Amino acid sequence: MNVKEIVPGTHGTIPHYIESTIGLTALTVWIVVAFQSRYLFNKDMPFWQRLGWPLYFVYYMIQKTRYPERYRPDPRDGGAAPMFDFGVLR
Repeated sequence: MNVKEIVPGTHGTIPHYIESTIGLTALTVWIVVAFQSRYLFNKDMPFWQRLGWPLYFVYYMIQKTRYPERYRPDPRDGGAAPMFDFGVLR
């Protein structure tokens, strides 16, 4: 953490540190969820498509808002709510 408040003579500042920390944290979360999304999305989906998980998640949320009857628990399945598979109910 080479910021001039801690190490005199450097050019970094606390705002630069915060910017880079937030950016790298967001990138890390995005990649980790992309690697783990095979448990959320279709298992046959290639990795490069799983990188688009934020778009698929937003699409799912919009569909859930527009068509709530599709996402209600089915008593025939023991009351389990349906899961989505690449934005499509499975």
